[in-house]
Amino acid sequence: MDSIEQAVIARNQERRDALIANDVVRVRKTMADDLIFIHTTGKVETREEFLERLSSGALRYNAIFESNQRVQRVGGLVVLLSDLAQQLTLAGQERVIHSVSLSVWIKERSGWMMQTYQATACAAPIQRATAPLRGGEAVIAPAPVALQWP
Repeated sequence: MDSIEQAVIARNQERRDALIANDVVRVRKTMADDLIFIHTTGKVETREEFLERLSSGALRYNAIFESNQRVQRVGGLVVLLSDLAQQLTLAGQERVIHSVSLSVWIKERSGWMMQTYQATACAAPIQRATAPLRGGEAVIAPAPVALQWP
């Protein structure tokens, strides 16, 4: 992994830490002005709409577990694909959401910024094959055990 890929992963960790701390100022510093944020429900928000929901308490991230991060450089962009488990409070209701997320990062004067985010919900935690199987296809199957929160 090169220094650019490491920088994007570190910046994404900053974003997750700020989300859990509900630090809207720090979250804002990791997102491009014209961010497009697509939730697992299909709801599309701008950066300001997303940050307003955080500020108002309508959305609260209690824990975020990210694994199996894969990074791909495309020209001057960096694409980050991850498996996620999130524990959040949405409109006063506790939820656990398992998803696969894709984020696109761009380099700005202030550093790497998330330009686009999209998450696709999964019915259960997923377990990915560590080696290609069946002619190069990776197998994705439900994990044998449920996620346990530390």
